[in-house]
Amino acid sequence: VVCFGFDGDTTYSKLVKKWNKVVYNNFFSNENSNSPIESESIKNFSPKVAVDPLHILKRWRYRIFKGVLMQFFTEDKNFVNIQKWKEIFDIQSNVLMDKHFLKMNDDLPLKLFHPRIISMFYNVNDKSTLSYFIVPSLFELSLKFKTISKKDREVLLETCLYYLYLYNISLNNCKKPLPDRPYKNNKIVRMFSSSITSDTISTISTLLFLL
Repeated sequence: VVCFGFDGDTTYSKLVKKWNKVVYNNFFSNENSNSPIESESIKNFSPKVAVDPLHILKRWRYRIFKGVLMQFFTEDKNFVNIQKWKEIFDIQSNVLMDKHFLKMNDDLPLKLFHPRIISMFYNVNDKSTLSYFIVPSLFELSLKFKTISKKDREVLLETCLYYLYLYNISLNNCKKPLPDRPYKNNKIVRMFSSSITSDTISTISTLLFLL
């Protein structure tokens, strides 16, 4: 058995943390100059662990409805706002609906994080919302589209990892960051939740190893 795959069950959270720690330690070392995911410690860790990629993308989608997502770690004017672009970007209405019966819809996150959408954020210079879409959009692009090469997939996935690591490092250096979950009447939260970043990192790391 090379790896375990699951749909976000917290039963595997300890294994996810161990795997992520091994990957992190090797990602920033010079043990292997060809790929940060290739080393003896990476190869010897067994079993690897991954969350179903589509399940992860679903969580990235409904994270948008959890509150006001700040781009950085304190409350300011930079926050994620996809709703204001709904008509301009011609986004299907149910893609941005916060309805329980749509929570596990397989198609909606694929439409939301399509490369067409992220390119539009770039064109309108909405840096806050773009910063949220980078990881799920590149993640989807690396898995869904058949026209890119294996090397391109690796580059896209590694970019996602570096981005998430940078976010976590910045978070750890922040003295009083916003919470990652809304509390009572306080709906202002930081952009990424710890659980989403952790599961995304573990999955991308496993996919990189298997490529």
